[in-house]
Amino acid sequence: MEVRSVQVRLWISATGEVERWTILGDAAHDPRIMASFENMGNTLMNPALSGGVAVASTMMIEIFSDR
Repeated sequence: MEVRSVQVRLWISATGEVERWTILGDAAHDPRIMASFENMGNTLMNPALSGGVAVASTMMIEIFSDR
């Protein structure tokens, strides 16, 4: 099975830390894809803002491959 895209849901703290992440769909069963995201927790993100104040949020990203 060849995965053409990977959807990832991220839980981001008000300080921009990735607190949790989940790979969705068929890609979640591919050990190569899981391994490629194992350092996701070390990635700093820009937190969401509400009224100019940083707040925790969730984010969905999708990564495509054209191979």
